[in-house]
Amino acid sequence: MAPSSRRGRGLEGSAVAALTRRVPAATSEEHFPARSGRIVAALARPGQEAGPGRAVLDVPLSDIAENPDNPRSAVGDVTELAASIRESGVQQPVTLVPTAAWVATHPDHAAAMAGRSYVVVMGHRRRAASLLAERATLPAIVREDLADPVEALVAAGLENLHREDLTPLDEARQYAALAERGVSQRDIARRLGVAQSQVSKRLALLRLAPSARRDLAEGALSLADAAALAAMPAEQAEAAYGLAKERSLPVPAAVQELTRRAEAQRAVEQAQEQAAREGVPLVEPEAVWGSEAAEGRRLHTDEEVVASRAAGTLVAVATPQGLEYYTSAETVPGDPEGPVAAPDEERERRRATKARAAACTALVQAPPDARALLRELAEAALHRRVDSAGALKLVHGWLGRRIGDTYAKDPQVWRDSLATGPDRQHAWGAWAMTVAADELAARAPREEWGRREAAHVQRLVDAVGYVPTPWEQRRLGQARDAPPAGDSGGISAGTPAEDVQ
Repeated sequence: MAPSSRRGRGLEGSAVAALTRRVPAATSEEHFPARSGRIVAALARPGQEAGPGRAVLDVPLSDIAENPDNPRSAVGDVTELAASIRESGVQQPVTLVPTAAWVATHPDHAAAMAGRSYVVVMGHRRRAASLLAERATLPAIVREDLADPVEALVAAGLENLHREDLTPLDEARQYAALAERGVSQRDIARRLGVAQSQVSKRLALLRLAPSARRDLAEGALSLADAAALAAMPAEQAEAAYGLAKERSLPVPAAVQELTRRAEAQRAVEQAQEQAAREGVPLVEPEAVWGSEAAEGRRLHTDEEVVASRAAGTLVAVATPQGLEYYTSAETVPGDPEGPVAAPDEERERRRATKARAAACTALVQAPPDARALLRELAEAALHRRVDSAGALKLVHGWLGRRIGDTYAKDPQVWRDSLATGPDRQHAWGAWAMTVAADELAARAPREEWGRREAAHVQRLVDAVGYVPTPWEQRRLGQARDAPPAGDSGGISAGTPAEDVQ
């Protein structure tokens, strides 16, 4: 069916004339830089004089092929447009290129053009809606000059940019298609009337991992987060997005956590270098001795470190907080808790530490009620009694497989994961830190216990049925007989509210 010719008249004719009028290239660049003038500028050809409007043809829809190079991945829902076309017809003609001219510059499209006379360059949605409306023909303007690959992409790009529903990825693809034809980002921006920075940022989206691009297209990933990921090295961006999805974190929070992990790793490496300079062997205490026995071998004071170094039994583990020192001294036969050189008092202290470890673990497996939680945190804040580094390591051992990032091996990374998780887990971890701080106070070598250490052991007795060792019984008796100190010490979960001054 041959297309029929008609001239645009009235309002529609004016629109057609505006779309088809030819102006010199200099004029288009000077007078139509903004979005409102993009279509006219795109249709302007260098060296051609302005002339009257082109003829509008009624072309059979069956003669029009889809453009394989259309940057838009989908035309979207055209139901409403189809209803409008049924009622009022197509108000703006589409722009076509003869297939012979198109195949001459796009030979790889020959199979897709078979049996068709034209290919659509501008008006993909109108073509799709007209098919849905079951129209037989479509008003069209034929432009053989738009068979040029770059000119066709510019024309299609300008039409797409004019639409509000253009997705960021489709916008990126149309810039990429021009870039693949040798057009610089600067010229892409000039031809399409956008900022060069926008071209650069949209092209960066195509470097995202497939999962991130898919989520961006489906709306599960915001454009701001996608842009933040695209600005990162590919491997780091993929890791950050994987973490964000795994733990339902905002992308910036995931990036911050990865940054903290990297800093922690650098700190560990620095601690390893320090150990090499000091000639101290590095060990994995829990792997070598088990978690409870390892804690009994940990050295807490400079005097202990000096003595172990002099005895040749000093070892260490590299952590983000620096070196933590342990003793590798052989144990007394039949007494696996204490080193050979340790006096009886020290061996008993280590036995008690090991016995309390299981009780502390049991205590923190469930958070206290709100009143007890408030009391404990207030007491810790008022008396500044939390040793963050040592307490954090204990709490991570107690709860690291229960709450927060259960895959985090570094205590600081695990602690940071609590901050970005549910409030309940955040408060739970903070309360466990106060328990750990009291436990560290009870473990520290000193002549006598005070009210704080005694209250901590009593809490274990009341909450989980802990049975103090004979050594602890003596310490508890001394603490009860001692006069009150300035520090009120720990407050157990069972302390009545009226007892808190």
